[in-house]
Amino acid sequence: MRVIGSQIGQFLARQEQQRHIARLNRIYAVLSGINSTIVRVRSREELFREACRIAVSAGGSRCLARWTAVQEPGGQLDLRR
Repeated sequence: MRVIGSQIGQFLARQEQQRHIARLNRIYAVLSGINSTIVRVRSREELFREACRIAVSAGGSRCLARWTAVQEPGGQLDLRR
């Protein structure tokens, strides 16, 4: 009985590790996509649009809307949808 408990524990630990690796891969995909977008696009609005698209598609986000906060030179925050 002790062997079965140990195997179940190892199985559960491996599942958790796989979930963690999958999450890190999604984060890497989002960062990589946004970095390449920064180099490619010319306008600020296009950058925000593409960053949101990448966060939803590559990030596997379950949210329907994304908000982007931009700190303007005067220190105020500009929220964009």
